[in-house]
Amino acid sequence: MTLFRSIPWETRNLGIPSYEINVPNLNLITATDLVNELDLLHKKYSHFFIFARLQKKEIHLSAILEKQGFYLIESTISPYMNLNKNVILAKFNDNKKLSLPKRYKEKNITFHTLTNDEKLHYKNKLKKIAEESFSYDRFHLDFNCTSTIADRRFSLWVDDLIADNNVTFDALQHDDEPISFIARKNNHLILGGFKKKYHLAGLGEYFILSTCSTIKQQNHPTLETLISVNNLPIVNLYASVGFKFRDTRYSFHFWNK
Repeated sequence: MTLFRSIPWETRNLGIPSYEINVPNLNLITATDLVNELDLLHKKYSHFFIFARLQKKEIHLSAILEKQGFYLIESTISPYMNLNKNVILAKFNDNKKLSLPKRYKEKNITFHTLTNDEKLHYKNKLKKIAEESFSYDRFHLDFNCTSTIADRRFSLWVDDLIADNNVTFDALQHDDEPISFIARKNNHLILGGFKKKYHLAGLGEYFILSTCSTIKQQNHPTLETLISVNNLPIVNLYASVGFKFRDTRYSFHFWNK
């Protein structure tokens, strides 16, 4: 049984060979399987990284992982929304400026879906927003990973998303400059962030509801995403606009350094 699948983008991000546990049924993994596969990697590399994510029904496997040096780094949940039944979204669509803080004028704050040319034009600014937005993710919390590498990981992720023509970037702009973005594939939200200056500006509800409204206009009945439970500001934001939550999962890291 081959337990590990190479993750090329993570290898690039971290600078060492990176893998994830990838089998159709994790419940089939035995301690012997894991030891044997780890031995093969130890013989091949002096440094490497492995990621594993367990569903709630698989959490008993954490004992096998932890015995070999894996450790729990975060739990994730999947926020989702029924766009046709969300009362908060319906009220927002009736009068969007009610969700806009009074200190901002509607003419100065604009929601905009970026064109491909605009994505390239604002690329460095979008990358900077990503670098400034995250401190709760699993790599920033991992004592084995430097903050420099963790920040760079999000910057490189933005590069990948901009290069993917199937990814849409919604942006919130203040005086025509992007201060926030959400990258998505159709109705699946992938990555988002706010410029540091606007982290406590109260614009999160306006921005996420604007994206929800756009997705609904594109005839998607639902939307979903994945977030870390460590990121309580985002958990609270999503709850405040009517998201529901499901599918708790548990993320583990292993480093051979």
